[in-house]
Amino acid sequence: MIDSIKLIKLETTNESLISKISNIIIEDSLIIIQDKTTSSIFIFNKDGKFKNKISRIGEGPGEYNEVSDLMIDIKRNLLMVYDVNMRKMIFYTINGDFVREINHFSNGMAMRDVINLPNGRFLCYSNEKTKSHGILWEVDSVGVFSKNLLNNENSYPIYLTESSTYLYKLSENKFGLIDISSNNVYHYENDTLSKYLSYRLDAPSVTNYAGDFTRTKYHSIYSIQEKGDHILSLWTDENSQYYVHLYFKKDNASITSQGIVYDINIHGVWGFMVNVNRPDLMVLFLPLS
Repeated sequence: MIDSIKLIKLETTNESLISKISNIIIEDSLIIIQDKTTSSIFIFNKDGKFKNKISRIGEGPGEYNEVSDLMIDIKRNLLMVYDVNMRKMIFYTINGDFVREINHFSNGMAMRDVINLPNGRFLCYSNEKTKSHGILWEVDSVGVFSKNLLNNENSYPIYLTESSTYLYKLSENKFGLIDISSNNVYHYENDTLSKYLSYRLDAPSVTNYAGDFTRTKYHSIYSIQEKGDHILSLWTDENSQYYVHLYFKKDNASITSQGIVYDINIHGVWGFMVNVNRPDLMVLFLPLS
């Protein structure tokens, strides 16, 4: 199941101190890391040698309040930063030079995740449907809303980590979506969206969630990653018990193991997944005992 393991030690300097990793991009000879705490972007070469840092917090051209999403367009030699607070997409060169920005991106719609497509367009996701858009929609290359792709009437309250990623790349022209409002996995290819997998939760229906749902017995998907032939999901139950489920797509088989018990009110106690752009790589951070 694991082809190889490679350890790369990142160079540590005063300029490359990383606090909390929330996104990793590995392309060609580069390793690019998004720091959630400092909203900084660190660029290393393939051997881990520090090259550059992007940290432009502010409200002017080329500046952001936070790095909500980080993407790369290797063909156009661009890094893209989406700031959900300022509703803008900023374009930098791989070396960190400011190129341009799109203000009022996606007509100012709030979103949980965004990913760039090979044709220069974008897929955007929010688990909260509004009057103006569904939960998945497409935006053109200049940041203008194009069309709805998915509507969903359900709305389930599910605990999520800060590093949860919903849109991801499966191949050059194929992308995946984890919809937390329905617990469905979708695939998007050739301008077509199809449901691939559904998780059936041992939980009350959405109408039973009125009030304080945290006291209701439930089994909740904590995070999911789909990579190659595998879908790895992390689960919790009403007793804060942690489970790891691995699904083998080709064999239609799965295994489940029991993980650690954690307290959802204490940050940093449990493990979390970090998004990696490579379809063949999976990263899971677990606390050391």
